[in-house]
Amino acid sequence: MTERARQPVANVRARLSGAAMLRALAVVLPLLLLLAGNARAELPPAPDQPPYSPYAQWYADRQHRLDGWIRGVGPAQWLPPVVDRHGREPYWVDELRVLPESGLVLWLRRPAVLDQMRPLSSGEDHYGRQLADEWPQAVQRDVLVWQDWFDREIAARRLALLREKAAQTARELKQEQARGSLIDINIPLNLPKSVERVVGRGEKSNITVTGRETITLSGETTRNSNFITDESGRGQPLFPRLEMKQELQVKLNGTVGEKVHVEVENNSLAQGADANRIRIRYEGDEDEVVELIEMGDTQLSLPSSGLISYSTQNKGLFGVKMQGHLGALDFTAIASKQEGEVSSKTFNNSGQDVRADSKRDTDYIANRFFFLDNPTDPDSFYRWIVEEKLQVFVSNGAAPSASSPDASRYYWGRAYTDLGGNGLADDLAGQSPELEAFKLLQENEYTWRVDPNGNFSILELNYPIAETDILAVSYTARDSANGDALRQVGDNTQGKITYFDSQADTLSLELIKPDPYRPDSPTWDYMLRNVYSLGGTEIDFASLEVSIERIGTSQDPAYPEGSNTPYLRFFGLDQYRGQLVEGFDPDGRIDWPRIDIAEGLLIFPYYRPFDPPEGLVCQWTQPVVGDCELLTDADLNPAIYETARETINRNPSLYSKYVIKYQSATVASRFNLNAFDILEGSEVVTLDGVPLKKGTDYRIDYFSGEVELLGDAAARLTPSSNLQVTYQFRPLVGGGQSSLVGFNGTYHLGEKNQIASSWLYESKYSGARRPRLGEESTRNVVGNVLANLSAEPEFLTSFANLLPRVDTDATSTVSLSSELAVSFPNPNV
Repeated sequence: MTERARQPVANVRARLSGAAMLRALAVVLPLLLLLAGNARAELPPAPDQPPYSPYAQWYADRQHRLDGWIRGVGPAQWLPPVVDRHGREPYWVDELRVLPESGLVLWLRRPAVLDQMRPLSSGEDHYGRQLADEWPQAVQRDVLVWQDWFDREIAARRLALLREKAAQTARELKQEQARGSLIDINIPLNLPKSVERVVGRGEKSNITVTGRETITLSGETTRNSNFITDESGRGQPLFPRLEMKQELQVKLNGTVGEKVHVEVENNSLAQGADANRIRIRYEGDEDEVVELIEMGDTQLSLPSSGLISYSTQNKGLFGVKMQGHLGALDFTAIASKQEGEVSSKTFNNSGQDVRADSKRDTDYIANRFFFLDNPTDPDSFYRWIVEEKLQVFVSNGAAPSASSPDASRYYWGRAYTDLGGNGLADDLAGQSPELEAFKLLQENEYTWRVDPNGNFSILELNYPIAETDILAVSYTARDSANGDALRQVGDNTQGKITYFDSQADTLSLELIKPDPYRPDSPTWDYMLRNVYSLGGTEIDFASLEVSIERIGTSQDPAYPEGSNTPYLRFFGLDQYRGQLVEGFDPDGRIDWPRIDIAEGLLIFPYYRPFDPPEGLVCQWTQPVVGDCELLTDADLNPAIYETARETINRNPSLYSKYVIKYQSATVASRFNLNAFDILEGSEVVTLDGVPLKKGTDYRIDYFSGEVELLGDAAARLTPSSNLQVTYQFRPLVGGGQSSLVGFNGTYHLGEKNQIASSWLYESKYSGARRPRLGEESTRNVVGNVLANLSAEPEFLTSFANLLPRVDTDATSTVSLSSELAVSFPNPNV
């Protein structure tokens, strides 16, 4: 820089020694006094138009045009910003000061032009940029840019806050665990240095005892209103029968140093060996050769093999296991006593399960199937519903929430009883139903169908509604013969304003089910009570056997007294042979139209199945016996259709006269392994070769051995499905003593290539002089060596491009998998 360029700067600095210096001190001194007195004091908010100050400034804009207010990192600290004036009023950077305590950046300024800034190398304590000055001539100076410093400070403070939050969370978690602990004691141990190098610092040693004990005392007294004393004259007891249940769960966790962990658990609810468990675990650091040593209850997981067969998850082991790595070699070694035996079961009987079950005549499906017409009105026969215009509404009596995802499907409405089925206002006179919030069901939430006799329109909901719900509909009815419109019942929602709008419309709907639903309700007969669930789906009709038996009779329960005609025919379930639906040729089996194969439903032909009229009974039996054979009044059971559901549920045996027994092959969702005391977590479940996840795809009862498929896995079941379950269990008797020694090593050749080898030695000693078949003493050694190699040779892509009409830049891959396995069995130990 020339001498001429330096002169104006010297002159400006000289003039600062006078009045300008006093003005600068007048601005800076109060700030310094404020910081010295109380750096964190709350300052008044920034004014709308800050006073202009050329001395103490903020500098914060990346484009260096600072027209707003920038608050400091410290609480409520602020100073007026630099006003660039787009270069019209230049300012010169003179001095920089950073105050870390308050997060302020202060500097004094002289006239200069902030024309362009270029990045400059950054140091630990500051970020710098070069300032190109054009007044009075081009000069360059290093200055600190506020935004750079601000970014660095924010990043540092965020990291500090993150570390503090993580430490706080760890402290809170430890305190929470301590609050739930019976005993939490820190036991600092003075360990030798040589021992601490192995197990960690001794002052970290700790013992924590957690657990719970529950004592439940319960009693129950049952009194019957129609109680009849026995010959001894003994009455009903008033004092309840008491039962006490005690549950104890205790778990001890101990730490020796930082790397040795001891776990002891006692659980009175567990069965067998699971009631008491002990485990000692050493956890090494990531850079140590030995990563894990387990003693006590442990398990072994090895890579799967295509040539040798063994459980890839061997649980129920009591012994020692070690895991570690040495360079690119990962290894696992184990020596243990095996508590469980490995077994596998496959369910491939066409994916079906033959089950026998029964239902009482009172166990019909309620609140799911409804007539849309009065079944006692002859004018309702042969009316069909236009499905596209059928709308179904449900109200539970509660006000909906505007934030509900279904808010747009709610309407104000009144549900009227329309026994005439013509939708005329004259028939609704005198009714004053309550104004309700009705939810419009989506079309995939219900189905419209015609009853088995083709007479009535039936609404089938996907799921039963609650006893307290109100069900209403609107629809257009048409003649089934010519398609002419007969009537419009209820209001359609087209063009109507929904519930939450201030101008909401009120719909007039046809009432199907009121609340409460009593036998004296006008629409009591609208609900179908002739549908029963068979407890499964996709039923095999060929294997289905159904019978109806009378309860409490001394005669053959499947036949009325003095008759050779079974109840199955009296109630209209047997009129055809096989899967035929014409003619009259009963074969003693249930008819095809009476079963919904997909949903597993039994559908009687009359909506009061155990109270059929005489005309229907004659129709179902006369072609066989020659004369009309009727049921007696004692054989009928009208009470179950004239009594409220909740009353029947309180004492079903009081109202029930018949039991429906059935046996069928269904697509089972439950499977029994016929094994007890299964080792927890030892099972591997696959459906058609696809592994399933516990809790999501299936649940298992380890004590009884029952497996139940859930969700999508249950939905994927078909008659040809193949379910395989491999598991370990503790045999009740026999089993002998089994020992397992194994080693696995995997050498990684880069990210994708590896060579692995596994060797297992298993010995089983029966101890009996005459062991049972399959429980003989044996020794067996199996091993394998496998390699998985892959490469991406570029010449293959070039070679492929030599082919006609091929031009690609996709990566070519070559994969090679090979395995060699051996087995050395010795059954003559």
